[in-house]
Amino acid sequence: MKYRMTKRLLAALLCACLLVTSLPLQALAAVDVTKGNSAQENAQLLQQLEALTGGESEAAAALATMRDLGLVDENGNLLQTRTVTLDGQEMTLDQVRDYLETCKEEGLDKMVEVDGTQVTLENLATMMAIEAEIDRVRETYFSGETPDLTEEQQAALESLANQLETQGITLYNPGALTFPSGVDHGARVSVQLSGTGVTANTDGSVTVPNSAATLTATFSLAAAAKADVTFQVRTLDGSAVKGTNYTAVEKTVTIPIGETSTTVEISLLKEDNTWTNDNLWSGDKVFYLQANNITGALFAGDTHSLTQAVRIQDTSISADSFLTSVDTYAYDSGSDVDVWTKIPGEYSFEVYHDDEKYFLKHSVTQAKMSWRVPTLGISVGDNRETLMRPDTVYYIDTGVDAESRAATEQYHAIRMNGVIQASSHVGYDLQNAELTDVNDFKAWESKVSGFKFLSGSNKNTSLSGELTWDLPQDLSQRSEIAQTIADGEIEAANWIIAYPSMNHNGFHSYSDLGSISASATMYFYDKLPPEVESVTVDTDSLYTAQDVVPVTATFAEAVKVSGNETLVINDKSCKVQESAGTITRTVTFLYEVQAAESSSLKIGNLSSFTDVSGNSGTAVNLNRTVVDVIDTNIPHWAALTSVTTDAENGAYAPGVTTGTLTVTLHEDEDVRSWLTQAGTTDPNDKLEGVYAEYACSTVLGASTDGGETIIPLYIAPDGGQMVGKLDFPVSTEESVTHVVEFFELQDGNPITSGEGEDAKPVPFFGIYTSFVAQQAMFLGEGDVTFTTPADWPEDGQRVFGDQLTAPFTLSFTVVDQSATWKDTSKVTIRDSEGKLVDEDAHFLWESSNPQVATINEEGEITILTNGAVSFTLTALNGNVEKAPADPPQEATTYAYTYATPEILVGVGNSPFLTMPESLRTTTVRGGQPATVLWSSNLTEKNRDNAAGMEEPDSVETTFTLTLYNAGDFDESAGGPIEDAQGEALDPVVSSMEDVKSSALIPASMIPYANGQPY
Repeated sequence: MKYRMTKRLLAALLCACLLVTSLPLQALAAVDVTKGNSAQENAQLLQQLEALTGGESEAAAALATMRDLGLVDENGNLLQTRTVTLDGQEMTLDQVRDYLETCKEEGLDKMVEVDGTQVTLENLATMMAIEAEIDRVRETYFSGETPDLTEEQQAALESLANQLETQGITLYNPGALTFPSGVDHGARVSVQLSGTGVTANTDGSVTVPNSAATLTATFSLAAAAKADVTFQVRTLDGSAVKGTNYTAVEKTVTIPIGETSTTVEISLLKEDNTWTNDNLWSGDKVFYLQANNITGALFAGDTHSLTQAVRIQDTSISADSFLTSVDTYAYDSGSDVDVWTKIPGEYSFEVYHDDEKYFLKHSVTQAKMSWRVPTLGISVGDNRETLMRPDTVYYIDTGVDAESRAATEQYHAIRMNGVIQASSHVGYDLQNAELTDVNDFKAWESKVSGFKFLSGSNKNTSLSGELTWDLPQDLSQRSEIAQTIADGEIEAANWIIAYPSMNHNGFHSYSDLGSISASATMYFYDKLPPEVESVTVDTDSLYTAQDVVPVTATFAEAVKVSGNETLVINDKSCKVQESAGTITRTVTFLYEVQAAESSSLKIGNLSSFTDVSGNSGTAVNLNRTVVDVIDTNIPHWAALTSVTTDAENGAYAPGVTTGTLTVTLHEDEDVRSWLTQAGTTDPNDKLEGVYAEYACSTVLGASTDGGETIIPLYIAPDGGQMVGKLDFPVSTEESVTHVVEFFELQDGNPITSGEGEDAKPVPFFGIYTSFVAQQAMFLGEGDVTFTTPADWPEDGQRVFGDQLTAPFTLSFTVVDQSATWKDTSKVTIRDSEGKLVDEDAHFLWESSNPQVATINEEGEITILTNGAVSFTLTALNGNVEKAPADPPQEATTYAYTYATPEILVGVGNSPFLTMPESLRTTTVRGGQPATVLWSSNLTEKNRDNAAGMEEPDSVETTFTLTLYNAGDFDESAGGPIEDAQGEALDPVVSSMEDVKSSALIPASMIPYANGQPY
């Protein structure tokens, strides 16, 4: 059963593994640009899959859980996404595999879309290879048939199950992220314990036998260290202790540059687990291997501390052995002699044998028959040990039966029960090995319970009552019970039970009854609940944040662990660590040190424990304090709890060049005080908008170039978070991953390590975030098409403005929808200074000859005079500059221009002067002049009317212009209101030699400071 359940657990874990590693079929990009996601998500899945370790009856519930998690379909088949999009075409993974086989190396940089997330083909190929490998393992080991596994294979699978359940999956791709500082933030140290008889458990611990052996701890990196990785290693006592169960270890360990592992050996000691051992146990005792104070890496799980539990198991003494042992002494006269005149020899026995002194329920039987008086007693022999726990009540069930073998009558004497309590370790004298002081015994209460007397066929009497007396000084005659039977009544010869006077001086002769069989049985039971004697903590060295502290509680007697017991430590409920079913006097609880702690541990409520006799205690507040346990110096890294950007799914859209960085700080003010205390911010350096009250930190900064350039971080007034503004270039050739690291500052500069030229900024290890600037796609040749108006002239014809049947408008369509800047509604023109009116526009309309015809943002053309003209649409492509040429030349951009053919235009034959609707509103920047455009054929008409003149083209046409305040002009009437006083502009003189259809309004005539428009 155990193997089958292990197999099912492993199969489920591999399913979870497959889901996580095929996240790219949902979130592949995260594998490259985030840290730890796979392990964290996997751990959440595994937590809900733990039901798979139960009995077969839980299989249905487990399958339902896996369905809820989206791991399997209704039939139990693994769910996987099976399509990707490449170059706009949906493809199956099989088609992608075929494509990859023929794809050249440079093609691996091509982006594909997987469930809406862009990744490179190279990344997709890597994840598909992982998936294939997991499928191979699953088919090999979980194909539906039980495989024949070697011990090594079985150990490997158990180790895999252990890693998956406790640490998740760590996908190490050394090329996934490039850290600008040169520090390998992805370096993680894990530990594996090996040795003779070592077994890995699903809770992450290992079990070793109670024997002398060497336990080897191998600390490993997934890839060779890029810098020395150092950390401290120490052993910590739990219920197993140094010197008895193992030899203590405390040392500094280094994984050198270029190496991947190092080892630490721990000597295990064999403890004599026999009945002479006061710490006798059945099950396991536990101690811990702890590593902390790490530099150059973190431990698996992204922690600064790692604790590995070692369980020492011994089941040589079974749990049942603690409960009952019986010695029987009985007397049978075996003859038809008056038994009351026979005095058999005194039978002596030992309440506790030296190999049974921890039996908490023990029975002995003895019969001693004297004249009319059966006597029950306790005799202690030589060289024996007797142990009764102080203040423990032991329950005595004493019975004396006498039975006549004659056919006519059957006699039963009194059966009594009571208690005896020892006020100290009575008789536990290793030198003399015998009871030492009878006065240590307290009162013995005796009760007469049910008994039956039958004389012939008509006698049946019951009696109950109770009596208390002091123990006699002669322990060999602890209780003498004199009793006789007469006429269906019970008679007692002394003070125990009162009885009426009887014939024959209260006694009968039983010489005619035949042989008598008599026996007496006395049972000792533990009736008090277990009590705590002491609480201890291994304080050979202090503990810091993320360390685990073992706290042990020792009882006065052995208790049986259920696995649900708890102890409150510093207001946190901590669960017992010994395995369920273990019988031991000492139990262990683990407390994880938080970032801000006092130096002491406050020990509070201990839940109920049950001893091996079944006595359950009540929850009790131990109300104890263990001092000088925790190092109160708070590490600075603890203040930074999470780092994120506002990039959606870790990636900024193509063309985006700015973002917001958010650092969430620890909720405890004491933890983050080094960032919030006086003098750590510049109140004069603040952001704008929603972060206007945030002040610039002078002690912490961020960087995307390894500390060369510091990104200022601004802290919130409440100290809850910090923000920074990200600026990064457009990615033009491929999507680019940027890594943000964090540096402690001194005088505005990062703190460094090394001297002189070797000095380098030192980032906080393991605290970083990353984001992708997705590749911008530029419009180019053939990516835009024009749609011309119905009156568009062809074959050298001329279009006249006064003959247009509809607005003369050009429109366009973007063919390549993968382009980054493709919004056809974002179109601009240039102002009078040649600058873009809208700098965020995607396209620009321009006329080759604005004196002949203009074009506005909507593509509407206004013919101003006769002439030839063409129009261009420029795809601005974000105005992204190209990389400087070599040798350096004038900077160019990725803008691409599309041009219409040149056409001939004219204003028409009828005289007119008009300002087209599209030109009646002019927007200018404050302090800049404005250009007014109109359309007219008056210059041409005046030239025609001058026919016969020597130079008709020189005939001048003068346009006068008057500027009115907006309030002095009636737009509905098309003129100024009555008595309005306008301001004349300089007249514009036009001739066919120099046709003019525009005027410049000086900036000085356009007031803007007071908001008064013209």
